[in-house]
Amino acid sequence: MDKLLPEFFHESIAILLPYLKMLFNKCFTLGVIPKQWAVGVTQPLFKSGNKDEVGNYRRITLLSVFGNFFLAILGKRLNNWGQAEEKLVESQMGFRKGYGVLDNL
Repeated sequence: MDKLLPEFFHESIAILLPYLKMLFNKCFTLGVIPKQWAVGVTQPLFKSGNKDEVGNYRRITLLSVFGNFFLAILGKRLNNWGQAEEKLVESQMGFRKGYGVLDNL
């Protein structure tokens, strides 16, 4: 994990953007990403109730900020391509803007 806070990017995006664009485009071209982007740290997050009961926690996985940013862009590119090329079937609701789980019911 990169141990960077998302706020770091909000403050420095104008400086970082050209470099991130080059890096991400290289990842797209080569079809690989740094291994660190795919590694997450799982943490328990307390919901409510008795803190001694395991069922009162849910797991969250903290991922690399670079990895999350890259995956968000990749998801948008794939979705745009899938729609433009008519590769998405009508019943495909997950991970599509404007659709939700209940739309298939």
